[in-house]
Amino acid sequence: FISNNGMKMVTPSETVIIMPTSGLTQDSVASTAGSYITFRNLIFDAGGYPALSVGYAFTNGGNHIIFDSDHFRNAPYQGLQFTHYGGLNPDYNQMLNIKAYNNGRNLKTYPSGHGIYFSGKFNIVDGGEFYNNAGWGIHHYSSDQATGAGSTVEDDNIIRNVKAYGNGYGTTDTGGGIVVGSGHRTLVYNNLVYDNQGGGGISQCCGAQDTVIANNVINNNGGHGIELGAKTVTVK
Repeated sequence: FISNNGMKMVTPSETVIIMPTSGLTQDSVASTAGSYITFRNLIFDAGGYPALSVGYAFTNGGNHIIFDSDHFRNAPYQGLQFTHYGGLNPDYNQMLNIKAYNNGRNLKTYPSGHGIYFSGKFNIVDGGEFYNNAGWGIHHYSSDQATGAGSTVEDDNIIRNVKAYGNGYGTTDTGGGIVVGSGHRTLVYNNLVYDNQGGGGISQCCGAQDTVIANNVINNNGGHGIELGAKTVTVK
């Protein structure tokens, strides 16, 4: 067990839970400009403290980070967040077989917190489960590129082999399974997306272009099964 009061040694058979105390007022764990780091089999539990924001936040260009079989849960806003704050892209990161669930719990302040929220290029989400999040299970977006402002590049990302279900219970009615809101050539394939509310199953919107949505099973979602924006998209 690790908290912001310190840590103790654990054996290989024990589960490591990284959890804040109620004294924090921003993110449970925050890193800036980290690179070539692997996190494996950890549980990032934000504890549902209303003063917090994100469970794990990488900002200012975190790159070549691997999250392998980790859990992100109980965050008032996002469970895991990669963003370009500070002007540097979060590129070449991998989220492998992770689980993000029960995030967006502070519906008053954050009415649509997501399981994971990421920007940048050449990032991969492969496998894992994303469920019971107030907003989207997986949210790929950058307001800079979607609106044409700034130079942030969001291209060539992959979302595949995931289960996204039971998301979108927040108060804004805009959440769902998977959303691609910016970037070129995002691939979304071999995913199982079901029982999501609000925004539905898979959404391609805003500034996203040349998106490929292929070989997904999409079932019993509120709103759209697949929502297609005004830019080029291939569905097969």
